[in-house]
Amino acid sequence: MEKENFTILIIEDQKFCTDLFRAAFGQYHILMAHHGSEGLEIYQRHRPDIVFLDIGLPDLSGFEVLEKLRLFDAHARIVMLSAMNNGAYVKRCKTLGAMGFLTKPYQKDYIQHYIEQVEAK
Repeated sequence: MEKENFTILIIEDQKFCTDLFRAAFGQYHILMAHHGSEGLEIYQRHRPDIVFLDIGLPDLSGFEVLEKLRLFDAHARIVMLSAMNNGAYVKRCKTLGAMGFLTKPYQKDYIQHYIEQVEAK
């Protein structure tokens, strides 16, 4: 799959984080949402290849968005993001079906690892 045809959705309310993500992964088709409800709408319209989803969003929690995304698409590939490396968060994310969990500040190599896992399928 060509990188520009591979779609990534980032649901993250901190503009600084989304700007860094876009700069690091601009070779891909990137969609951005700053609220959970906006991310849900974008997912339904575009069915991205992978979603990076922040837990702390202003309208819905990342957990709520994850649950709703699973209802739309049981096979959605979702990586959760959080500023807190909390074991309970990690466990809950995995229980809800996330493929992974990354702690801020994000490391490009870890993000790339998840992207490559999805690209390989």
